[in-house]
Amino acid sequence: MDFIIPTLTAAAATLKIAESRGLLEKKTKMIKKFLTNGKLNIVVLGCGGIGKTTLGYILTNQPSKISTVYNETRTIKKLKVGNDIIGNFWIAPGQETRIDQYWPQLYDLINANKVQGLIYLCSYGYHSIADIDDYKQTKYYKEGLTKAKFLDEYLKKKRSEEMKILRLLKTRIIDTKKPIWMCTIVTKQDLWWKDRIKVEKHYTNGAYAKIIKEIKNKKGEKHFTHEYLSTSLIINNMKFGKTIMKNTVSGYDEQIRMPHQDQLINFVTEKVIE
Repeated sequence: MDFIIPTLTAAAATLKIAESRGLLEKKTKMIKKFLTNGKLNIVVLGCGGIGKTTLGYILTNQPSKISTVYNETRTIKKLKVGNDIIGNFWIAPGQETRIDQYWPQLYDLINANKVQGLIYLCSYGYHSIADIDDYKQTKYYKEGLTKAKFLDEYLKKKRSEEMKILRLLKTRIIDTKKPIWMCTIVTKQDLWWKDRIKVEKHYTNGAYAKIIKEIKNKKGEKHFTHEYLSTSLIINNMKFGKTIMKNTVSGYDEQIRMPHQDQLINFVTEKVIE
């Protein structure tokens, strides 16, 4: 499965976007139906501020709940799909202070072989932060750093956090007795699209890919499959409070985003109904 899909011509993209919106609603309704019937459990994990809850709303066809303003998920979220029916997308809070508190509940599900799939979100370090007015208020700021230098250091630290969580997941996945699939979704495509070749290599050729390979070697290909996907769940500047830390990449638009979102929805649909 392609990490980065070739973009479409303008004419083809216009038609594709119209088709995609119709198919998106149809397929997310299929996903809701199967979740409502209790067919499976899918756990969505990742650091804070990378789009886990937004992804859940997309996959369960609840676009009205999607916001461009980041608000922290403070507890494990079991999404409602329908009239008070609890679906089986388990969205875990990703802030460092909440991982130790809430993730053991999901580890218990995984260890009990009740989870069929894991979706792990990354964003090449472009993690949002809630409840601040300026980047200088974060714990990552050091006196004298320019905004550009701060952002560079911040992205590196957040990529390290993504790796730290993957190492934690490695042991949990290897310990499962039943087959389990995993999908790495790299979000915030609209912020890193200009560097897409470098981003793809970061996840598919480096330390990240090494850990995925170690899991495959331990579990065997019949018991563990993994795919890479990338997309933008929404198109939005990266802001810390009112400060714009990174503008969306010039030229990145729906013509680029929709084919990637299509691929994401197709993948999840296939896993849900297989």
